[in-house]
Amino acid sequence: MEIKYKISDITDEADARAYVEKKLAMLEKFMEDPKNSHWNVRIAREESSSTAHVFTAEATLQAPSKNFGATGKADSLYAAIDQLKDDIKTKMIKHKGKRVSMLRKGGRLAKKMLQR
Repeated sequence: MEIKYKISDITDEADARAYVEKKLAMLEKFMEDPKNSHWNVRIAREESSSTAHVFTAEATLQAPSKNFGATGKADSLYAAIDQLKDDIKTKMIKHKGKRVSMLRKGGRLAKKMLQR
């Protein structure tokens, strides 16, 4: 699993990278081929109209079968990364469910053909 980072306006880059790697490692179990997957991660701090900062975390997973992308925005860097992880996890589970159901559907059709 290869991760490319683009980090801007973050003071603790090493902590942010470690946290992202920890959260993305949790998603490996949903991947078909983790060794051939590439992540592009962008983390930034943006100025909002109020005095508070808004953190944005964006990620794109380029897997052999499909690409996934997600964005998380929050007042905290870690909350934005958590939103990002949850969004990509939901998309990956949905894709895996579709893949499994199509496999089962194909198996049912093959069984029907053999029974005739």
